Parts: sequence; structure tokens; C-alpha cells
Amino acid sequence: MVTAIRKGFTLVELLIVITILVILGIFVVLLINPAEILAKSRDSQRISDLATMKGAMQLFLTDSTPTLSNCVTTTPIPETPLTTADRVKVHASTDQAPNNDGAGSNIEYTVVTTSSAARKANTGGGWINVDFSSVASGAPIESLPTDPKEDLTNATDIQSGWYYRFACKNNDGKYEYEFDAGLESGTWGPAATGAGNKGANDGGDANSGGTTAQYIRYEVGNNLIILPTTASITP
Repeated sequence: MVTAIRKGFTLVELLIVITILVILGIFVVLLINPAEILAKSRDSQRISDLATMKGAMQLFLTDSTPTLSNCVTTTPIPETPLTTADRVKVHASTDQAPNNDGAGSNIEYTVVTTSSAARKANTGGGWINVDFSSVASGAPIESLPTDPKEDLTNATDIQSGWYYRFACKNNDGKYEYEFDAGLESGTWGPAATGAGNKGANDGGDANSGGTTAQYIRYEVGNNLIILPTTASITP
């Protein structure tokens, strides 16, 4: 009678296979770089959001007789205004001011602190003080977007520049505006080189001073020198 001999893996062989699989797994993770994929996805959302807000503003400004409040009237923006009236009224998508408005600051932040729903309202009470519902053809934007990484319980995210900003200028009755956002990916953010660095190649003025999102911000609008660069972010 012939007895079949069963041969299994030895412990050493199993350890070798597991080690190889772990090494391959690490290699695949490094090759794919999931952190960069997520960062690029968030940047795509930011770029899309700013395009949406720009389109909504264009429709708002071409509709009948639009009005905007808290717009600056001078250019270039004074870097060290003597009075509060000279400061740029910057509207941010956060529930707290992104930096302290200290003596000599040329920025006065306006934020909506009540709730997330209130910040996203499109009727003028949201973080963008524009009543999009007043457009005769219908509101061009139903809800105001906020930064996809904006964590209002985490001061670090705000310090890093993960929020949107808006400001306007009244140029003899002609309204001009600007939106900006911080980008983070190695593809489009401050670490990107050449044409890939969207913040450094958008034609705006917030394109120098450092390699972090709050210094090099991506800007859109019909006047890209309204929003001042942010030299210090301290909630």
C-alpha cells in the first residue's frame, strides 16, 4: 500500500513569503503615493470651487444693478493703513479669523461664526457677502463652497491656509473682486515647479514670500491684487 506524503510550507518559507509581500506592499504604496493623490483631489476641488464662485460673481455683476458692500476704493492696497477704514475687508470661509488683525495690519477679516449652514448661505449672509439669490435669472450658485480640508476644530488647518477668501473693490461704480485658496499637492501647490505651480502662475500678487499655502495662494477674479498676501497665520 502506497501512502501519499503531504508536504507543507515550513516556517522559514512562510516568513520569506510574508517578507516579500510586505516589501512589495511598501513599494506599491510608495509608488502610488496615496497622500499625494488625496492632496491632488482636494486641490482639484479647490480649483473647481474657485471657478464656480468666479462664474457666479460674473453673472451677479452682469445682472441689472448689483451692489457690494465693504469694498476697498484705492489701489494698490496700503500695506500699513493709518485707520481701520483703510483696511481690506477680507471675507473668509472659516468660523474664526485666520490671523490676528494687529496694529498696522492691512487686513480686517469677516467670518460667520453661527453655523456651517449659515456660512454656506447664498443670500448675502454667508461667508461671501453677496446675495446671489437676487439674480433675475436665478441664483447662479445654490450653496457657497468651503475648503475640502477646512477643519474648524483644528487650528493647524487654518494656520496652514486651508480656507477660501474673498474681497472686492469699488472702482468708480465698477465692482472688481478676487477669490483665493491655498493649494497643497506637489502637482499644483507651492512645492510644484514651473507651470504646475498654479499659485505662482495665476497672474496675482500672492505668489512670493515662502513655500507654504498661506504665502503662495491660487487666485481668480477680475482684479488679482485686491486680496493682500498673508504673512502671518495665527488664529
